[in-house]
Amino acid sequence: MTKPETIRYTADVVCVRGDHVLLIERGWDPHKGLLALPGGHVDAGETAVAAAVRELAEETGVGVDAADLTLIGVYDRPDRDPRGPVRHRGLPGDRAEILADAVQQAN
Repeated sequence: MTKPETIRYTADVVCVRGDHVLLIERGWDPHKGLLALPGGHVDAGETAVAAAVRELAEETGVGVDAADLTLIGVYDRPDRDPRGPVRHRGLPGDRAEILADAVQQAN
């Protein structure tokens, strides 16, 4: 019998101000020291939007109203994270169209 897959549910925030994207430096493995979007795991009983607001404040000190966040995508390719399957919800703090370019430049 195959063991059931454990899926980590996370929310990330794309916070753009002018031509700048807010990034954090990862403090633990995997990818310790690399830049990433602020975000993290959705707690039991919490929505992805509530988790995004909480994680943004915890990791950066930036406060945002939940009403100002909009879902921009779901990223759930099973092999995209070395820790195992993760279901990411991307939520922008302003504009999201430069996400791919900003993340590519950060790495």
